[in-house]
Amino acid sequence: MAVKPSICAVLLIILAGTSCYRDETADNSGSTEASKEPLIFTAEIEQVSQRSWPIVVRSQGSLIADEVSTIGAKVSGRVAITSVDLGSRVKKNEELVHLELTDFELQVQQAEAELAEACAKVGLQPNDPMEKLDPQAVPTVMVAKAIWDEAQEALARMKRLQTSRAISASEFNKQESAERVADANYQSALQSVDEQLAIIRVRRAALAMTRQNREDAIIRAPFDGVVQRRHVSAGAIVRGGDPLVTLVRTNPLRFRGRVPELKANSVQLGQSLRISVAGVRELIHSVVKRTSPSLDESNRSLMIEGDLDNTDGKLRSGLFAEADIVVDSEATTVAVPASAVGEFAGVNRVWVVTEGIAAQQQVKIGRRSDKQLEILTGLRTNQWIVTDFNQGLAGRVETPKTHQLTVTHP
Repeated sequence: MAVKPSICAVLLIILAGTSCYRDETADNSGSTEASKEPLIFTAEIEQVSQRSWPIVVRSQGSLIADEVSTIGAKVSGRVAITSVDLGSRVKKNEELVHLELTDFELQVQQAEAELAEACAKVGLQPNDPMEKLDPQAVPTVMVAKAIWDEAQEALARMKRLQTSRAISASEFNKQESAERVADANYQSALQSVDEQLAIIRVRRAALAMTRQNREDAIIRAPFDGVVQRRHVSAGAIVRGGDPLVTLVRTNPLRFRGRVPELKANSVQLGQSLRISVAGVRELIHSVVKRTSPSLDESNRSLMIEGDLDNTDGKLRSGLFAEADIVVDSEATTVAVPASAVGEFAGVNRVWVVTEGIAAQQQVKIGRRSDKQLEILTGLRTNQWIVTDFNQGLAGRVETPKTHQLTVTHP
C-alpha cells in the first residue's frame, strides 16, 4: 500500500556547498570584508514513498465500425427510388432502395391463380388448411367408390348364382374382373387426391416465394447505422447480389490495436483500457473485449479490441487512437512529484534533505505522468526531498525577494 507523503510547508534548509557574500563595514577601521556563510531558505519537503502506479501496456491502433455491411439486392429489377445518400443516418428496417414493383405484383397474381386452380380440383379454398380435406369427400373419389361398391355387390350376386349353376363360369370371371378394375380406379382416385394436395403445397410455396420477392424489392436497413456509400441511382438495372448501399454501425465503435509479442501474454480479457483518440481531450474508458487467438506472424503482435460508446456520434471510424492496457492495477513504485526533479545536460537531479541539509542527488527517471515521475534509481523510501526543485536553486541567488525565500545571515 502506498505511504502518504509527509509535507513540511515551512522548513529552514541549509544548502550544502552553497555560499554567498555580504559587505560589512568595520566599526572603527572603515574597512570591508566578505564573510562566507551558509545560505538558509524556506521550502516544502516530502518523504519518498511507494505510490500506486498501475502497470500498463501501450497499444496503438484506430477506431473501426462495429459492423460494415455492403447491402445487395436479393432480386433482380429496376431501381425506382433511392431513399438515402452518403452520410444518411438510418434506423433498422428503414427503406434504403425501392425497386419497381409491377413485375413482382404480376408474379404474385399468377401464383395466386395457379393455387386457386389446384385447390378447386379437390374442393378447397386457397386459404383452407389441407387437414380439413376428407379424401373420401372428393367427387372423383366418391364416383370411383360408388362404382367399386356396385361391382362388389354384383360379384356377390354372381357368386350366389354360380352356386346354383345359374350363370356360366365366363360370366362370373367377367364380373370378377370388373370388380378388380373398379377397385383399381378407386385407389387411383385416392392417389390423385394425394397428388393434388402435393401440387397445392407447391403452389402455396410458389405464392409465398413471389410475395417474398415483392417484399425483397424494397431493400431495408438490417441495423441502425450510417450510409458510407450509395452504389446505385434510380433507373439502374440490378441483379441479385449486386451492391446497393454500404452501411456502417458506428455505435458502439471498436478500438482495434496491437500489442507487441513481448507483452502479449500479460493481456487478458476484461482488463481496463484507457483510450486517447486524436482530437478528443478526454480519455475514453473501456475494457479488453476481444483478443486474437494467435499472433500476426508478419509483425509479431497480438490484435485486441475494446468497445466504445458513441451514442452522440462524435467519434468517427478510422481515427487514430492509443490505449493503455492496465495489466496490474495494484502495482506500486517509487515516485515523486514532477516538480521535484530538475534536468540539466540530460541529467536528472532532486534535492535530498538529510538532517536539515539539502544536497542534490542524481536520479534515473522511468515512467512519467502529468504530476508524477517514477524513480528507478537514486532514491529510497523514507528519504526527504524538496518538492520544488527550483526552490533549492533559488537559494543560491542574492535577491531572494522575487522567490519569496528567507535568507538569514549570522
